[in-house]
Amino acid sequence: LSALPLRLREQASVYALTDQGFELTRRSDGPFTCIVERNHARSIIPQCVDAAGADTVIPGIILKTNWVAEGVSLQERQSRYAVLADKGELKAPPRPGINYMMSDYNYIWNARAGELMRVPPHVMFYAPGLTNEDIGGSMEQGMRINRGVPFIVQSGIHGYITSMVERAADPAGVIEACAGELPAVAAVLGE
Repeated sequence: LSALPLRLREQASVYALTDQGFELTRRSDGPFTCIVERNHARSIIPQCVDAAGADTVIPGIILKTNWVAEGVSLQERQSRYAVLADKGELKAPPRPGINYMMSDYNYIWNARAGELMRVPPHVMFYAPGLTNEDIGGSMEQGMRINRGVPFIVQSGIHGYITSMVERAADPAGVIEACAGELPAVAAVLGE
């Protein structure tokens, strides 16, 4: 829930990763669904999608995270994902929408560097099929040089226009809510 602004958390649905896989541990009538994606066994990628992403983006996140748990290589995960998208088994969101990733606890595996990378709080807007060339963006500009300049991530059916934010969603209660998991992650990361 740390990915979502505090005022939206109470009515969000939540998926939790258990030994049996992802389970919907909190069902709500609110418009947001939260989940922690993992692109590596050590990563934590908290995010909350709106109603348009609940039926389209969440299934993709669950598949990718399950493949990580099974030890499937990055190239094979990308290949499998592309095949499912081409077959229409994974769908693009039906309308514009948002994926909140405003947590201070975004640790994404950077395969090129071979290490975890802390990613600052940000918001992402569904942009199926768009590229950085279409919007004049670049990750280098948006994350390092001119923070906040939009750029495309994951071009394809689940592509996003991404923009960094200067302030995370209020993290009050995150450490307690994670029942001691975050200190263990911090120890692994050397923080």
